[in-house]
Amino acid sequence: MIRKIRYASGGESIRCCGVSGIMPDVALSGAGSTGWSSIGRSVKTAVILLRHGSKEGGQEDPASRLPGDVQKRGVHEIVVPAFLQFGEPDLAGAIEHCVHHHAERIIIVPLFMQQGAHVARDIPAIIEGARRSHPGVDISVTDVVGTHPLMVDIVLDLVAKTVKR
Repeated sequence: MIRKIRYASGGESIRCCGVSGIMPDVALSGAGSTGWSSIGRSVKTAVILLRHGSKEGGQEDPASRLPGDVQKRGVHEIVVPAFLQFGEPDLAGAIEHCVHHHAERIIIVPLFMQQGAHVARDIPAIIEGARRSHPGVDISVTDVVGTHPLMVDIVLDLVAKTVKR
């Protein structure tokens, strides 16, 4: 079963439920965009998981496993990390990687808790440059993860695990 979710911000996602359980939400770039082109062929979609980065490093922390864990679900062939600052690859480099691997659509997921200067100004500026460089590639951005409805469940799960210690 496929269920479409529309967020108040105008973004939407699909949730796939099947024998193997619930798969993660997959962000869509626009209404009616389900990963298939109008002529019925599959569109190769890449996902970039964008983190802020840190002067202290941290690229080897548990969050660094997220791209591999998402890719193991088998929804998208290309799932790569990117850092806005203080890490490699940067967002522009990750976009180039996806284009080099023939992605026709790139969806960037900002792993940020809230809209801020980076989300409002910096990320759109980088994406606009990439769109000019690659006009045939559909590049879009999801809402920040902090606005996702499942964030409440994540918080409650973390609290419950801490209480059990």
